[in-house]
Amino acid sequence: MKTLKNLCVIMAIVLYSCNTSDDLTLDLKELATETGKEKFTGNNPFEQIGSYYQRMLAISDLENDLEFIDIYNQLNQALLTQNITLKRSNFKPNPTEIPNDLAADKASLLELIKNAALNESAKTSLYRFMEDLLKYNGDSRDFVLRQVNNYELETINNISLTSYDRQVILTFITLVKSSPSHNNAYIQQANEDEDEDELEDQDWDITIGETCMYLNISLSETVHEMAQAMHKSFKGFKTSPKS
Repeated sequence: MKTLKNLCVIMAIVLYSCNTSDDLTLDLKELATETGKEKFTGNNPFEQIGSYYQRMLAISDLENDLEFIDIYNQLNQALLTQNITLKRSNFKPNPTEIPNDLAADKASLLELIKNAALNESAKTSLYRFMEDLLKYNGDSRDFVLRQVNNYELETINNISLTSYDRQVILTFITLVKSSPSHNNAYIQQANEDEDEDELEDQDWDITIGETCMYLNISLSETVHEMAQAMHKSFKGFKTSPKS
């Protein structure tokens, strides 16, 4: 495991840059609603955010802490290298009250979604997806990832979403798919020479706390905001009880 973490450090150092621009804008097309217009298709354009987050979390674990400026500089360079830019929302959020009968952790998740600068269809879609993720706990990881990939493709081709809506949801998806607890378990099983069938049978497990951290990162409208959210989440993983 130490060898893996050391490799993560080397990979992240390669991405290091002193570029401090945080006013990037997204170059994804707004999807046209008229029949016959071009549809955005292909892979998740924000896919590399998940792998970057995984590397930085490993470094944070190894070094006990990471300065915000280090996270910011390396994130900015990683986005530039992959031609990933961030879009600000044009939608003015309309905060709503949260039902009193919800558990505190689930209320926090619902509050994040309801107060987000997303259109209503995006909020509904995202909340249903998060509910599904939590219901999938205990199912095989292979099964859950198929459902996640289906939702990813559905999001990419959803013409009712704005560029910012899509940015938020697709970033959230890639963070979920690269969830450290899932990948660490995969690595542990691989090190124990488990066969492919046993790897596929690994159970899926994600907490509301994790989804809140990933959503906070995904809702960012600038590199500065995203780096701040990541920095906060690294500390959150360290203080979370180990399962």
